[in-house]
Amino acid sequence: MKNLLTSFQVGFPTGINSRVPSSKFMDIKEFNIIKFPAVIFSDSHTNLSNIRRLKELYPDSQFFSLGDICQLFAKKGDKSNELSIQYFIDNKIPSLDSNHESHICGVEDGNHLLVLDKSHTIDSGYDLPKHQVEWLTSLPRGFKLILPNGKNYYCFHNQPLDLWTHPDKITEIEFREKYIFDDNTLAVICGHCHTNKIDEFTPKRILIGQLAGDDHHTKSQNGGNYLLLTEKGLEFKKL
Repeated sequence: MKNLLTSFQVGFPTGINSRVPSSKFMDIKEFNIIKFPAVIFSDSHTNLSNIRRLKELYPDSQFFSLGDICQLFAKKGDKSNELSIQYFIDNKIPSLDSNHESHICGVEDGNHLLVLDKSHTIDSGYDLPKHQVEWLTSLPRGFKLILPNGKNYYCFHNQPLDLWTHPDKITEIEFREKYIFDDNTLAVICGHCHTNKIDEFTPKRILIGQLAGDDHHTKSQNGGNYLLLTEKGLEFKKL
C-alpha cells in the first residue's frame, strides 16, 4: 500500500477544541499513517549518520522530520548542507520549514533573515544547487499525521507562525492561541527547543530533543532523540 499524501491550505479546523492562529492560511501536508511504527525526529542539523542509524533500525517505517536538517552556521566550502538536503530528497523523507532552512533560503535569495550576535558569524552564501533551494522553499509549515482510527497529530518545527523563538515554557492559553489542532488531535508535536518535554494541555504539546549528535547552542552531547509512533501512542526514544 502506498503512502497517501495530500497538500492543502489550513486555516479552518472546526469543533469545540479547534484553534487557528492569527494567520488565515497555512501550508499543511497531510499524511496517512499506514504502518507502525513511524519515526518522527527533528533538528538533525546535517547529521546523516544518526538518520542512517534510524533507517537501519526501522527500514520499513515512515519517516518524518520536523525541520532543521541544515546548519546555518556552515562555512563556505562546507558541503554538509548540500549532502543533507540531497539525502532527504533522494530518500523522500518529508521535512518541515524551519528557522535554519528559512535563513539559508533568504541568504540564497539575497535577503539575510537573521542578525546574529557577535559570537556567531555567517558567510554570505551557501552555494547550494538551484534544485535544492527550490526544494527548501517548497517545504510546508506543518504536518497532519492521520492514524487509521481517524485521530491525528499536528507537527510543527516550532510555533506555526514563529520559527525562531524558543518557547520551551508556554501556558495553555498561549498554546491554544498559537497552535493548530482539532477535535481529533491527540497531541501537537514540535522540535526546535532541543529538549524532550510533554505539556499536559488539551491536547498535549510534545517537544522532541534534537537528533543531531551535539547541541550547537550548548555544545553538550545530548543528541540522538526521536519519537516512535506505535499502535499504543508516542514513545520517546534515544539512539
